[in-house]
Amino acid sequence: MWLLRFQNIKSSDYNKITRLCKKSGFCPKKFSATILVKWILIHILLKKSWRKISAQIWVPYLPIYQFYNKIKDKPELIDMLNYFCEKKVISYIWNEKNINRFFLDSDELVLKSLEEIKKL
Repeated sequence: MWLLRFQNIKSSDYNKITRLCKKSGFCPKKFSATILVKWILIHILLKKSWRKISAQIWVPYLPIYQFYNKIKDKPELIDMLNYFCEKKVISYIWNEKNINRFFLDSDELVLKSLEEIKKL
């Protein structure tokens, strides 16, 4: 099970994601790059469809889908996933019964999450 903690994103992370999107050749105009990356994380990790995501956030699904199609085969997507994992924005929680703040901030969780990203 993946845990998404978007509250851990800082302003420097927004800049990093924007640079990675520009490096991949995609410069969003209508939505910020980080918002698109959040939607893609929900799609990839939580296995939600584009239409379900767009219905939840009340935006058309086409920009999300186009962004994903342009970035899915590029190494920048893996860089983004690794970056968010190291920043503890995304974490893979394997059959853990007791979850506390110390567990969520542990390096063991980061290493396990990086291994799961490689499996994706």
